Amino acid sequence: VIMNDIIVRDNAVPEQLIRNCQNQLNRFSWFISQDILPQQRHTLGINYDSNTFSSMMMVHRIYNYMVKEPRVNPGFEPVKFLLQKAVESCGFELDEVHRLKFNLTQPHPANSTNFYNVPHIDDVQVKHYSLILYPEDTDGDTVLFNEMLEVDGEEKPKLTIAERVTPKANRCVMFNGWRYHAGCNPYKYNRRIVLNCNFTIKE
Repeated sequence: VIMNDIIVRDNAVPEQLIRNCQNQLNRFSWFISQDILPQQRHTLGINYDSNTFSSMMMVHRIYNYMVKEPRVNPGFEPVKFLLQKAVESCGFELDEVHRLKFNLTQPHPANSTNFYNVPHIDDVQVKHYSLILYPEDTDGDTVLFNEMLEVDGEEKPKLTIAERVTPKANRCVMFNGWRYHAGCNPYKYNRRIVLNCNFTIKE
């Protein structure tokens, strides 16, 4: 069963865990990534509209199940434990981890409060849940849309916003991974870092 609800939890993980995570953020090795590449516009699970603002971001990858023989990041176990605790705070039990990564975005001069980054589905191959954990106070909402992935849909759905979640240290949001979602660049803070997780839960 895949839920359609959006669950937001404050104090998602024990305080010591979030502090440990905050202490590590400046030690990560980041690489530059476009949030969604222009040539990906027409692929399944990518949706552009007039409010879409595509920008660069920095990524620190922990794990991706699609990578053959992935080199396991030494942060895998502690970050998986973070995810496990956050999922428990939402009332579920973690089963398999599909992907773990940190995303870092920064203010952009061409940005506007009406804009969000490219609405997308992280993984269109398998049903999953997504959870975003905010390790520190910042701004730049996570925008969750009403529309879900239509695997055999001819046209991409017109997007309407279901909920906006404002980042706050130790807040998380969990939702059906086949729900369209997007982040926003920060305004007031010089960076927005989120932990982005895809996984399954024990039924």
